Amino acid sequence: MTVRQIFMIFALMSLLLIAAISLFWPPVGWFLVVLLPILLLGFIDCFQKKQTIRRLYPVVGRFRYMLESVRPEIQQYFVESETDG
Repeated sequence: MTVRQIFMIFALMSLLLIAAISLFWPPVGWFLVVLLPILLLGFIDCFQKKQTIRRLYPVVGRFRYMLESVRPEIQQYFVESETDG
């Protein structure tokens, strides 16, 4: 079972669970405010064609590209020594 399939199952099950619980306890519906954007990003990642990592690892694969953008600052402050720069 791939991470992509696990994400799809999690997305469907979490939406069904929230819908069922919100029938008995309506404030749980507010959890969708947090969950829907994350699921939307995951579905976009699953069906895009440019970046394989995002397609295979929805939502989590986005962190790689975020960390790539911060890499120069991390190297500058934590990896380089005083004589390298």
